[in-house]
Amino acid sequence: MGKNRTIKILGNIIGNVVAHKIVVRHTNKPESVKRMSHEIEAYGNNAAELALESNWNDKDKLGISEETMKKFKKSYARKIS
Repeated sequence: MGKNRTIKILGNIIGNVVAHKIVVRHTNKPESVKRMSHEIEAYGNNAAELALESNWNDKDKLGISEETMKKFKKSYARKIS
């Protein structure tokens, strides 16, 4: 897998983690908290594995950040609607 593809995937995973953490913090459904907490852990483990596969320069880190924000905005907007 190419580095650009890895950046996109890593950004998506991190965006999901951030969105899930916010939803867990603000939800009133205990059953959602348990399920999402497990998803956060799984996403975090996937992100850690993927992040350790490459060396990241500043441009790569910026790309990951941009992809994370795109995914977060999509995910979070869907969950609060």
